[in-house]
Amino acid sequence: MKDLINRIKAYSIDNKLVLLLLTGLSVFLFVAYLLAAFKSFVNVDAGYYLGVAELIHQGYVPYRDFSLGYTPLFFYALQIPRVFMGAYPVYSVYMLFLYLIVFVDAILMALIVKKVTNSDLLAWFSGLAFLVLYYYLEGVYFILEAFSVCFGLASILLLIWKKGTAWCAFLAGVFSALSFLSKQYGLLFAGVIGVMLLFSDEAWGRKLWNCISAILGFCVVIALFFLLFFICGLTPIALIEALNGSGYGGQSLKMYFDGVAKSVRLFPFLLFLPCLFLWKNKSSMALMIGCVTGLLMASLQFYFNVFPHYFVYLIPFVLVINALFWEKMSDQKVSRVLFMLYYGLFFTAMVIPLYNIYKNSSSLVKHDYRKHQIENAKQIRQIAKTYNCKSALCYWNTFQYYALCPLQPAAMKKYGFSFGYDTEDTYCERLEDADCFVVMAGDIESLATMSVFYHYLINHFSLIKSENLNNTVVYVRKE
Repeated sequence: MKDLINRIKAYSIDNKLVLLLLTGLSVFLFVAYLLAAFKSFVNVDAGYYLGVAELIHQGYVPYRDFSLGYTPLFFYALQIPRVFMGAYPVYSVYMLFLYLIVFVDAILMALIVKKVTNSDLLAWFSGLAFLVLYYYLEGVYFILEAFSVCFGLASILLLIWKKGTAWCAFLAGVFSALSFLSKQYGLLFAGVIGVMLLFSDEAWGRKLWNCISAILGFCVVIALFFLLFFICGLTPIALIEALNGSGYGGQSLKMYFDGVAKSVRLFPFLLFLPCLFLWKNKSSMALMIGCVTGLLMASLQFYFNVFPHYFVYLIPFVLVINALFWEKMSDQKVSRVLFMLYYGLFFTAMVIPLYNIYKNSSSLVKHDYRKHQIENAKQIRQIAKTYNCKSALCYWNTFQYYALCPLQPAAMKKYGFSFGYDTEDTYCERLEDADCFVVMAGDIESLATMSVFYHYLINHFSLIKSENLNNTVVYVRKE
């Protein structure tokens, strides 16, 4: 067993077999992401996120002109790819921009592991593992986490790159603030770098100075955020009220524990986390405690909901823990049972996502799921233009058309884009402000359960018949 560990430890990036396998996996993942960028189904969430980006492109200011429940940085960043589009949004360009960020995430992940373990092999493997797990956790769709994680990883890398330097601590604070401004859950990275600074092996005077530097970096960015929106006419209190996330999802301890249980099933090698603390190492102790903090803070999302893409925030900490555990095992006398059990769990956990990627990619080669959505968007856009529709209400499974057409949401100042947590009263209020209503054909029957809403719809809107619309129905307001 000792010889086996020594041989594995002796593997270098020059090993031709390892190099061939990693190169093959890299090409496989690149093709898989490319297929997803051009052929994957446009998800419901994309209608919200890219709809917000389109309103900003048109000159509207979030929180002032329309309601928004997220921090805004990523939506402003989406104006970069929007420059390369014409009059209408192009979903593939947005996806390519998102995947560029995902690959930057993977590179940052590799750099962190390289710095911690000094292993090229582990670094490359960790970067690829990030891409595998991200794709598996709804990465085929347009989601927000990648941009937030990018800044969070940058903050951790800065902190370990030049240990004990105040300017790195300051920049880590800056990047953790940018992570938060990309999505509220990104605030967890501020907690991670705070814990890493407190548990560093520096003298207490140096620790205190670095903590102050990090807090200052964080506060400078947040202050600028409040200042910019204050100039746009928003008070700090109004911003805080807009971003507190009230009314989003459910709130359940049962849901939280379900999410934690799913985390262990998804990353079973987390069960070996206690072994890291048994092998005490001052140089990596702060990072280990930081990773545990990150896992605990990321798990708080599950109190509100347990979506697959919520687990993306766990990936960096899981991969760092894996790299540290590998490094520890290579330096210790490890029993054969422990060694085989750990890597049996690890590779089992990786095989399932890889198979999912292969299966999904094969399906995308055979079918162009986006084709009908793009064709529907063109027809809806033409109907909205013909009947001079200024605002629209897209019912749940048609949220994509807010972004693809694009359509301005009804009652946007009060409700913005809704994720489907509306009551019948709020649906009625928004329909009263709408010029057109878009719904999946299969959902029309369920509308009858909202009697007041349905009565208003059939009395004030007319059905527009179009043979070119696929499983989608459009109503426009009667003159």
